[in-house]
Amino acid sequence: MRLEYAVISLALVAMVVLPLLEALLRKTLHVGISGSAALVQHLTLVVGMVGGVIAAHENRLLALSTLGGLLKGRYSTLTRVLSGACAAGVTAALVAAGVEFVRAERGSGQVLVYGIPLWVVQSIIPAGFGLITFWLVRNSLGSWTGRAAAALLAGVWIVLWNWSPMGALIALGVATLAGGSCFCNSGGRGAGPVPERRRADRVHSDCPPLTGD
Repeated sequence: MRLEYAVISLALVAMVVLPLLEALLRKTLHVGISGSAALVQHLTLVVGMVGGVIAAHENRLLALSTLGGLLKGRYSTLTRVLSGACAAGVTAALVAAGVEFVRAERGSGQVLVYGIPLWVVQSIIPAGFGLITFWLVRNSLGSWTGRAAAALLAGVWIVLWNWSPMGALIALGVATLAGGSCFCNSGGRGAGPVPERRRADRVHSDCPPLTGD
């Protein structure tokens, strides 16, 4: 996890330094940093996704229910597998939606700043959800048998989502009561494919690219 902590630390430092540097340059040299506002916004995206990966790795994703912790024996095992499977199913669906979104953004040819394609930064979305999916399955149970069962049930949930969304939402509600992650409960309602022409970020900075005002 050292890489994740390094990435999130650098992103947080950059989010603080960029606005301060922008203000300093405008005050002293009367110039600005091209795309600084867009950079800070996309660094926020990076921080959110990497933070989610760290929380999933440490099994610290927030839950709306503590019922799973109160159960013992086979019932505790069952609730952990169920909650982990449904959560992993939701994040796996979000991976697919994220890939579709990045593909659409790549076709648009938009640039963030300094020639960096916008889709390169937005690739953190499917990559982050992919890692979260892995850790949700990995932490569902301590045995590989239990993890395999969670992965299989996650696939079943995805099939159910495509066949009967209402049934999938009911299963997700049960998993939430069993201690599933609350972000997956809200994310499951929008886990479908992202429309091809959808655009999440159309941010343009008003600052000139290091030229006089």
